[in-house]
Formats: sequence, structure tokens, C-alpha cells
Amino acid sequence: LSPADDNVWTRNGATQVAREAHTSTFQGITVSQDTIRYEAVIGAKWDDRSTTDKEVGETLDAFTITKNDDGVKYVTEDGVAVPPAARR
Repeated sequence: LSPADDNVWTRNGATQVAREAHTSTFQGITVSQDTIRYEAVIGAKWDDRSTTDKEVGETLDAFTITKNDDGVKYVTEDGVAVPPAARR
């Protein structure tokens, strides 16, 4: 992203969680009634130039968007519980 501190992501309050070089990923998206789950899985690494310690087939990044009945959305990473108010 350019510039790293002022772009569409940072202006919307997003926080960068994962960033790797010389690493190819494919995305898996699962949709249910009140959630969308995104997962980036490593598909290829460029020899010794890849900047991740993870192996091909491992998850590089993942998050879930949960939308409650009032339309409020919560974005959570794996292992983080959705606030109870979102589970109506």
C-alpha cells in the first residue's frame, strides 16, 4: 500500500496483520447466515526469498466478519470471541 500510513485501509481504521514477500496465497471464503470467513492459505514460496516461516498449505491470515440483527458488524481474528451482543 502506498503510502503505508495514509491509504484506503488506514483511513478506514484497518490494521495490517500479515505481510509477506515472495509468497503466493489463495483465498478461501465461507459464507453462512450471519458470518463471512476469509482465509489466506500459502500456495507457493519462492525458494529462500520467501519472508514467511509458514509452509505451503498453512494459513497465513484469517478473519471472520459477523453481522448481528441490528446490522452491526464485528471483525475478529481466530481465537477472539465475538461480543455477546453480536449473537442475537
